Amino acid sequence: MTKPILVLSCPIQIRNLIKQHPESINTFHLCVMTNDGLLTYETYAQKLDVGLHDVVAPDLYAQNHKRQARKLLCSLSDGRPEHFVILEQQFLECFMAIAGNTKKKQTAFLTELGPSYICDENLPPHELEIKLQRVISYASKQAAIGFQKEIYYRSGISNGNEMGFVQAGCAVGTSLARVSSESKADLFSDLLYHADRSPLFVDNGLIRFFRQGVYKSTEWVFEQYRNMIVNLPSCKSKNISIVIPDDPLCPDNALQTVIKHKEDITWLRKRCSVILPIHRCTNIQAQAHRLMKVLNYPVNIRLGIPCLNKKDTDFRLTIGEIDKLMSLRNPKGGKLFNEIHYFAMSDVTAKNVLEPRLLLANLHGYEGNAIHLDCCRIGAIFGKTKNGLLKGSQLQNDILQEHEDTYTKYLQDLADNPTVPLSLKKETNEYISTIDKPSQHGNDRTCVNTHNAIEFASLHSLMFEDDEKESNGNSYDEEFHDDRLCTHFTDDFYNLINEDEIWQAVALYNLLLQDYQNLQLPTFEKGEEEEAVNILMMMVGQRSVDTLLYEQLKKVSWQELVKEMETLSPDYLRLEVFSRMFKEPQSNSLQMGFNFTAKMKKCA
Repeated sequence: MTKPILVLSCPIQIRNLIKQHPESINTFHLCVMTNDGLLTYETYAQKLDVGLHDVVAPDLYAQNHKRQARKLLCSLSDGRPEHFVILEQQFLECFMAIAGNTKKKQTAFLTELGPSYICDENLPPHELEIKLQRVISYASKQAAIGFQKEIYYRSGISNGNEMGFVQAGCAVGTSLARVSSESKADLFSDLLYHADRSPLFVDNGLIRFFRQGVYKSTEWVFEQYRNMIVNLPSCKSKNISIVIPDDPLCPDNALQTVIKHKEDITWLRKRCSVILPIHRCTNIQAQAHRLMKVLNYPVNIRLGIPCLNKKDTDFRLTIGEIDKLMSLRNPKGGKLFNEIHYFAMSDVTAKNVLEPRLLLANLHGYEGNAIHLDCCRIGAIFGKTKNGLLKGSQLQNDILQEHEDTYTKYLQDLADNPTVPLSLKKETNEYISTIDKPSQHGNDRTCVNTHNAIEFASLHSLMFEDDEKESNGNSYDEEFHDDRLCTHFTDDFYNLINEDEIWQAVALYNLLLQDYQNLQLPTFEKGEEEEAVNILMMMVGQRSVDTLLYEQLKKVSWQELVKEMETLSPDYLRLEVFSRMFKEPQSNSLQMGFNFTAKMKKCA
């Protein structure tokens, strides 16, 4: 593991560090700002009184030491380690002059080195010491066990095909301006249904509504949130995050909203994760305390940190502002915020924006589920640039080619091996012919205890129920309960269960379930048609037996299922792209309903 870089200047600070934390020499690449330039601690320790005692003009310092200092930093930065710069203001200015003579050049150089934490405030020595201790604690934990990975929400969901994010096992996000109980309610229900395994972030959408020229009150927002949460079991509601309405331009309006909806916020935070956005203002620390005081300083409010920065909209808080918020304490001495949420940031956000903010969160002890980020990337997945197709469009073409190859192979296999349906027909005819022949001896008949078969089916149904719901429930339910389908591929079998055609039904039943001996029906004779109908109806009346038949019929009726799949629908293509591109490692991907994977004819 690459050692992080720590840059200090004060001789007293360095002596205290070595005295109190002698392991720091091995934990860090320790560098010291001196009158002789930027030195490694080993070089510094061999000299006497070479600290940076005199105030030096940053430009002059850079002119004399820039080349040597940058060379040293680059030599220590193989593997892009973290680097921490804890310097008093005048020395920090010298360091930044080494990094570059413009803000843009400084950012580019420091980003190239690796993730950085630079204390760029004019702080007294005791506060610098606090920050140094925080860095030491972070480095010790990082070297020992590391930090749990933060959670990224794939936000901006507004169409059914974007449920591919859910199928991929991602945490997902949307906005009340995109989906709600009043708009795309079915999609909203799907998102809530999967919230137990796919955490859901729901923005209030007020800014988007405003840009669309639509007015929505804060009362409407909280009514939507309450209706969304009230009937959900805790396993789902605890995985849902909602955002308190705010005013980015007026801290007083944001405060009044919290005062007005204190009861709503209190009710919601007991059931789901509540995010409190805090925007840039004259005194951001005081604003945070004002808002939390109204709510009686609850420990389970998540800090919302704006990171959006566009040409016409700059809400992004600086590292210094975020540092101040994370450093706040409640009246009992604990953290004011135990969890954070970065708005408008994802895993592909520019390194100079993303890395320092994640590093800062880790420095303050946040990790894993305590760090959430959300960003809408859907628009950046599909399309074409001067360098070629974007990743989503490339993958879409690959999926189309895969489908074409698979479908061509299926047609070829069907032409070469048309035996499955024919063999069933042949064996069925043979079974029926045995019934037509008169029995010479009563004991020649196959003897099966019908009551035992039915009892076994009932027991099997109880054992099978949970697994069946998990693996086959959606497809099964669509086949048997979706009236929008004009035809059902199982109809041919169930239509045989009548006294005129019962022998074909019994024969098919036994052949389809030949691997389940305890579910086999006995051999009947002519004249027992009514008894055979009743027994078969009792057997298929068991959900587990019905499901087994469904799975077997699906195999032998594959022609029926694929005849509408010669071309893939655009919605399915997009769903599959999202599902593959964002597949979370070690996640339990969800099996979506059959309507996502095949185009079936719907009744008009």
